[in-house]
This record gives sequence, structure tokens and C-alpha cells, in this order.
Amino acid sequence: MTRQRIPASTWHEHVAHWRSSELSVQAYAHEHNIGVERLKYWARRIERMASGAQLLPVRIGAPVSSIPLELCSASGWSLRMDGGVDAVWLARLLQELR
Repeated sequence: MTRQRIPASTWHEHVAHWRSSELSVQAYAHEHNIGVERLKYWARRIERMASGAQLLPVRIGAPVSSIPLELCSASGWSLRMDGGVDAVWLARLLQELR
């Protein structure tokens, strides 16, 4: 059984309708035959997009020196680490922070 892809515009509509309704996320999802977790995901995603917070793709090469590295987000968190940090580990960390 294959899943039918629901366009982002449809999710935007669902989230707007759910938020303007007095239904819980579970009740709205059940009423519209959509997944609760998917609706929550899109609500968070739309909220992040509206706040302007987003991660941009970066290419990480071999460290040039051991100068400390500091990453700062628009939402206020920062992360300091040794400049020689493993690029694969850092990419996984950033993916998890997303």
C-alpha cells in the first residue's frame, strides 16, 4: 500500500483550519482522516517558517586550524567547540537540532 503525497499547501490549510477550530489535534486529525503526528509536524514546521528561523545548507571541509568554532542561531542558542571537530559528527548534531 503506497501513501499519497499531500502537498504543502494542503497542510498549510489543515493547520490554519485546525488552529481556528476549537478541536484538539487528535479530534481534528480523526475528523479529517489525517495523521496526528503529521499534523503536529506541519504545525511546527509552519511556525518555524513564520518566525524566519531556518537552517541553511553548509559544506564543511577539513579544518584549517584548531581555532575554536562557534555556531549561533537566530533563536539565541550558541554552540562552541574545538575547530577540529569531526564534520560527520557536527552534521549529525545539526540535523538533530533541526
